Amino acid sequence: MSREASEQHKANGNKLFAEKRFEEAIKEYTSAIIKDSSVPVYYTNRALCYLKLEKYDQVISDCRRAIELDPNIGLSNYNLYNRK
Repeated sequence: MSREASEQHKANGNKLFAEKRFEEAIKEYTSAIIKDSSVPVYYTNRALCYLKLEKYDQVISDCRRAIELDPNIGLSNYNLYNRK
């Protein structure tokens, strides 16, 4: 799929996240994942939205997927072990 299209969804999600519109940001990150599921940051960005919404099962799921894709990704480890 098109990396450019998935990156545009990520950029949209980042803007929405900055505006604290977490549910809408999740939709954008999900669209990015649908277009290219090999990019771990899409999962960590979505996990951060879930964390803000206190949806911890989804945080864990997305962080685990990001770790599978890139075991060195820091944010996934942080979210997975520091959720409250």
